[in-house]
Amino acid sequence: MASTFEFWLCNDSGQRIYLFRNIAYCSYSRSTIGYGSFQIGLPYDFYIKENVNFFRPDWRVDVWRSPGTGIPTRREGSFLLRKFQVYTRTTDNMRMVEFFGRSPLDILRRQHYKGTADLTDNIDDLMKAVVRAQFVTTPSAYSTAPTTGAYTYTGEFACDADAGDGPSVTDNFYLKNVLDICTDLHKSSLSLNTLLSTNKRIYFDVVEDDGIGLAGGFGYRFRTFPVRRGGDRTSGIVFSEENGNLSNPSYFEDYLNEWTSVFKYNSSQSWASQNAQNADEQYLSRWNYIEKAETTGDEAAASALNDVYATLRDGAAKVIFNAEFMNSPGSSSLPRSLYGVDWDLGDLLPVNFAGKVLSTEVAICYISVNEKGEEKITGKTQVGV
Repeated sequence: MASTFEFWLCNDSGQRIYLFRNIAYCSYSRSTIGYGSFQIGLPYDFYIKENVNFFRPDWRVDVWRSPGTGIPTRREGSFLLRKFQVYTRTTDNMRMVEFFGRSPLDILRRQHYKGTADLTDNIDDLMKAVVRAQFVTTPSAYSTAPTTGAYTYTGEFACDADAGDGPSVTDNFYLKNVLDICTDLHKSSLSLNTLLSTNKRIYFDVVEDDGIGLAGGFGYRFRTFPVRRGGDRTSGIVFSEENGNLSNPSYFEDYLNEWTSVFKYNSSQSWASQNAQNADEQYLSRWNYIEKAETTGDEAAASALNDVYATLRDGAAKVIFNAEFMNSPGSSSLPRSLYGVDWDLGDLLPVNFAGKVLSTEVAICYISVNEKGEEKITGKTQVGV
């Protein structure tokens, strides 16, 4: 069951220019916790003879993959090219050209929020308000390409509707980087979920959208994901070393530097103090009330409470599971565990290890292809981080 790939070079509007051939190596990653990355290398002389324009920033490589015969191809993602190099390979003295790119999440890092007022809303809606302000509704979202004009006006970037998901928080984002804002709000959702399970965790991404953009191309859409980035597959295939679909597992619990109560105080503020406790952990023993107390700077009560939640999460006991999920065709004695079919990025998977039954999320997927078309795929996770 051999996989097949298509790596399409596209211009900065997503219109196809060239299907990469004669690839020496290629690798890419997909992530729920940051940038995905891309790298491809091929013989320089061959590439030049193909009469392809050499390189421009933000040209895209659009990646499509089928896991095997009879399984439709799907888009793995697209990557904005930001770097290239030409070098001579020492093993055979062949000149190579190599391209590097990032996932479209990179678009968010390119602008800073300009609003000066404090904002209060659900985390999902706050993320979208910030993104809309800089990439959808303001003239600052201009492209410099003369044939494109403002990508706001040509519909190449969109944002999903508000969903009201996640806990409500208050913050001021003036002149903060948009990607940093969304990352901090995501981390706040993790902290608040740790303290109260009904507070939904909020993930986010910038995804491809064939329904928007210029003719023959594709645009991008900002999207949030409540609870998890992928699906719940805990009732499906079990991942374990015995099933041949789990590698390099390790599990540990660490209570050495834990605190279960956080207290912040500021006598210059009308709110005076903010505090919170981790009830799940402080009653693990009769001595496990462990306090962290500190004074805080000139900030609003809501912001101080957000800091309390984040500090409490940082000081929680470390319960960590690390492992690699394997792409396996299975056999008569082992279950099939195909990436993109039986498990995927952000999925919650059932794991058996060291006598424990765990539910773990796939945080990062790594895919590589060599010149023979042979692929290597692993998914990695960290639970409790």
